[in-house]
Amino acid sequence: MITIFSIPKSFSGQSAIHQANAISSWLKLSAKVQVILFGNDSGVASFCAEHGCLHRPRIAVNEFGTPLLNDAFTQARRVALHETLCYFNADIILASDFVQAIQGLNGKDVLGVARRLNVDYNDPIDFSNPSWENAFLEYVHLHATMGNAGQADCFVFKKSGFLPELPPFAVGRPGWDHWVIQTARQSGVPVVDVSPTALLIHPNHGYGHVKQATGKKWEGPEGDSNYKFLRTATGDHYTIDDATHVLKNGKIRLAVDYHHLRVRLGRILQKAPAIRSALRLIKKLAGLGY
Repeated sequence: MITIFSIPKSFSGQSAIHQANAISSWLKLSAKVQVILFGNDSGVASFCAEHGCLHRPRIAVNEFGTPLLNDAFTQARRVALHETLCYFNADIILASDFVQAIQGLNGKDVLGVARRLNVDYNDPIDFSNPSWENAFLEYVHLHATMGNAGQADCFVFKKSGFLPELPPFAVGRPGWDHWVIQTARQSGVPVVDVSPTALLIHPNHGYGHVKQATGKKWEGPEGDSNYKFLRTATGDHYTIDDATHVLKNGKIRLAVDYHHLRVRLGRILQKAPAIRSALRLIKKLAGLGY
């Protein structure tokens, strides 16, 4: 089946509800799903004990005490029971169609990514109700909005396949997801967008947990550090729109629609200023402007 791992925040206030809803939905996918939670913030150990998750309390942190993703990925590969691994942010709620998405990847050495749906939802989900998913998804379809391509909260990969060692990115801060996608592209690994098959639901929340924040969200010294690694290693900010393939009707297909081809052309032009200048000249000569 699959091993899902994550680094939750403290189980307090609204985060407790969001994370309990999300992780419980992972466990509902199948009895064979393994869930690993990293870190020792308040409530993590007790949640793991109550729900049968594997708890790994020791994880490397930065100077602000924020867990580092490279250590979580390294540990997850070492202790995972299954060949297919998936990292999620700890508040992403899954529906049963995610199993179909995993099966559609057929254990191939790819990087699976997905867009999320953002929704205001702050109530505990009653997972004892057999129809919880239908009721919840009905609400989501009525109230959710599609997240942007830069919000990559899900990565699926093979334990023995692609994923180079991550730099010490701080969890829950920007930049690291762009690094993973571009590193896959540079390595020639197919990036598969499973969004047409699987729903990822993200409850809207604030960013009061970000240390020394300087903006409305996650801006601050930790974000600056993450972006420093991103600029040094890759340069561009690759997103879900840079996927080379999509998963539709249980099959991996080339992403050759207009949108994906336009994004790919833009990447080529970024790396070839001479071509870009020539196109601008052609447009000018043709009276098309810039």
